[in-house]
Amino acid sequence: MNKPVIEFVKVSKEFKMFRNNKHRMLNLIFHVRKVKDVRQGVEELSFKINKGENVAIIGASGAGRSVTAKLMSRYLYPTSGKALIRGDVTAVLDLRSGFVNDFTGRYNYITQANILGWSKSEIAEAEDEIIRKSQLEDKIDKSMKTYEKGDAGRLGFYIQTYKKPDVIVFDNPLSVGNFKLRQKCLDRILELKEDPEVTLVFSTSMVNLARKFCDRGLVLDDGRLVFDGPIDEACKFYKQTVLPKIMGKLEAAAEEDEEDPMDELGGDSDGYDDVL
Repeated sequence: MNKPVIEFVKVSKEFKMFRNNKHRMLNLIFHVRKVKDVRQGVEELSFKINKGENVAIIGASGAGRSVTAKLMSRYLYPTSGKALIRGDVTAVLDLRSGFVNDFTGRYNYITQANILGWSKSEIAEAEDEIIRKSQLEDKIDKSMKTYEKGDAGRLGFYIQTYKKPDVIVFDNPLSVGNFKLRQKCLDRILELKEDPEVTLVFSTSMVNLARKFCDRGLVLDDGRLVFDGPIDEACKFYKQTVLPKIMGKLEAAAEEDEEDPMDELGGDSDGYDDVL
């Protein structure tokens, strides 16, 4: 029997909070300062994901959704427990990460492809297709600081999803421009979903997207796994059990400081339908 491609065994992740960078460095180098403020990112997560599964991590901001995605991607490592990842992982987390605004789009493409371990022949072979899909033919040799909003994200998306990995992890990746271009990115994710050799993990607070891409849902609340099951049941649980509690807390907070509650849900102020 094949082992799961992702296996979490009582995984917890803590973050030490420091007053400033000086205290951080003293603790890192000399361990002279006991850290009193420790925040729990996730707590004792246990689950398995098999090859070819499409799984949504559903939760509001602060629920541990992005921390879990980073643990799966090996960007973070557990404080305790075991996070076993078997196979190559592509993480689509921050689409603009690593880009330098003073460099051209083409130079940034080549740099990012090298960081991802592509060979010179692979970089040359993929270059024209990635530029065309990103719709940057007229801008690719211009400095990235001249790009419009979404241009760099689109380029990053097609670089990171060009190759077919064993596991691909998305964390709210769709800030890539207008509706038409966003739809192309959605189509690419659907292609990966239909590939039985690819395990897809999609981290989101939007249940409509979770249903679109995934067959199974893991619902997180306050860093803990509170539901694991078929996607429709997971979305129903989130809407009926988790979301009302969150909205109650946000309404109370909004009365005090008048901040938009949707900020905590990871959505736009006019996008309640996506979350609810």
